[in-house]
Amino acid sequence: VSGLLGWGLKQAEEANKTPDKPDKVWRIQAGKGFNEFPNKEYDLYRSLLSSKIDGGWDWGNAATHYWVKGGQQNKLEVDMQNAVGTYTLSGLRNFTGGDLDVNMQKATLRLGQFNGNSFTSYKDSANRTTRVDFNAKNISIDNFVEINNRVGSGAGRKAS
Repeated sequence: VSGLLGWGLKQAEEANKTPDKPDKVWRIQAGKGFNEFPNKEYDLYRSLLSSKIDGGWDWGNAATHYWVKGGQQNKLEVDMQNAVGTYTLSGLRNFTGGDLDVNMQKATLRLGQFNGNSFTSYKDSANRTTRVDFNAKNISIDNFVEINNRVGSGAGRKAS
C-alpha cells in the first residue's frame, strides 16, 4: 500500500508543477461557421487542429505519434469559445506534446470513438510535462482515452 500511495503522491506533485514555458505558441481562432449550427457534428482534428499538429513514425519506439507543429516544446491554443455543436477527436493517439488548450465552452467534445485518444509526454533534455486542457460544455468518452500512456517501448512520460 505504501508503494501505491508514494506513486500517487508523485503523480499529483508532477501534475501541479509549474507549467513549462513553451518556445512558441500557435493560436487558432475558429471561424464564423462554427457558431451557427448547434446540431452539426465536426471532426475537430480535420477542421482545426491538423494545420498546427505534425506527426510521424518514431523508429526507436516503433510507434506513430503526434506533436504540436515545430516540436514538443511548443504550445497550441485553440479559441472556439463561441462554437456550438459537437466536435469529435477520434484517432489522435500518442499525442506527445507540447501543451494543447482547447476552449469550447458552448460545445460538446466527444473523445475516443473509433481509434481512441492518448496523451503523454515525450522525453527530452528539459523533462517537460505535456498539459492538455479541454474546456467544453460537455465532454463524453465513447471508446477510450489514455493519459500517461507510454509511446512504444516507454519513452513517454506523464501528461496532465
